[in-house]
Amino acid sequence: MGCAVRYDDAFQKEVREQWFPNHIAKFTEHPDGTKILEWRDKSGTSVYWFTAVLRNGALCIFGDIGEAIYRWYPDVFDWEFFADTGIGYFESKCCASESGRRYYEWDQKVALDAVADHIRSETENAEGDDAVVDRPEQIENRAFVQKWQELSDEGGDEASESEDAWLTWCNSCYDDVTRLFGDDCMEWVPGCGRVISNRCVAHLIGIQMALEQRGKPNV
Repeated sequence: MGCAVRYDDAFQKEVREQWFPNHIAKFTEHPDGTKILEWRDKSGTSVYWFTAVLRNGALCIFGDIGEAIYRWYPDVFDWEFFADTGIGYFESKCCASESGRRYYEWDQKVALDAVADHIRSETENAEGDDAVVDRPEQIENRAFVQKWQELSDEGGDEASESEDAWLTWCNSCYDDVTRLFGDDCMEWVPGCGRVISNRCVAHLIGIQMALEQRGKPNV
């Protein structure tokens, strides 16, 4: 399961209007082909600034909104490549960041909502199928749903407040979790609260906004 994406219109608007309202792009290129983008508020402040360096298919970004390295094949050598790049694809090319190899963070609400949605779906399916409602595994599932609801009411916050805590809880309830969510659930349940980092999203939006300025005076 990939990371969820916080790249809706509201967040994109927030980044453009609140993070980068007056940013100015400065593009430079060195004789060896290294391309540099400086993205900074026109006042010169360091708030939400970053510098991006592009060379031989590697994009290195550092500044006030995190550091990361993104890697493509060497034929990615110009900024225009990023004009139509999607955030999911962009994040998948991250090979180093403060979060590790991938650029994501943990969102407790996303994790709890994913489990609640699955339980709701399973419950609706069972209620609509009299033939399976009283199977032993369905009875066990209902018991686990009750267990989950109790956890949500009396400690779910602690169990889901971080990815490590969530993984510990999943492992402690492994039999129940796999019975309810399926044998392959450990491929997605432990990571169901992962969302692409706001900083990663801002890196891409910043580059795209800089490209929108290209061709304008003083850019």
